[in-house]
Amino acid sequence: MENWLLGLKQKISTQISQNKNTKMLVSELEKIRKELKTKSTELNTYLNSEKDKTVKSAEGKYHSLLKQVSTTQKLLDKEVKKALSQIKDSAKKVEKTFFTTKKKATGKTRSRTSTKKTSAKATATKKMDKSTTKKAAARKSSPVKSTKAAAK
Repeated sequence: MENWLLGLKQKISTQISQNKNTKMLVSELEKIRKELKTKSTELNTYLNSEKDKTVKSAEGKYHSLLKQVSTTQKLLDKEVKKALSQIKDSAKKVEKTFFTTKKKATGKTRSRTSTKKTSAKATATKKMDKSTTKKAAARKSSPVKSTKAAAK
């Protein structure tokens, strides 16, 4: 039975392959296959070129944005440095003003205390001068007394 089926299959295939319509159909299908292949190649070429154009434009945009970011970053860095230097200058001025004010304030209190000390010293000196004058006067008078005492 298998031989019969195999024989039938071969008979049908030879009849189909010899049929004009079948030959035309096969040739048409072959033409369509070739056309599809060429169209596919054309389409791939077109898509690749479009892809390359798109990639190049995207790269261009990326590079321009990168330049803008870097220039903006440089400007920002300059502004920050400028602000920091202004802050440092202001801090130095404030510190200098603080120390000069502190020196003036401590100088005034020192001069007040030194004035008090000087006035205290002056008072003590005046008192000493008075007491020394009294002692000297007493000494001058005491030799006289001691000579009188010696004479007795």
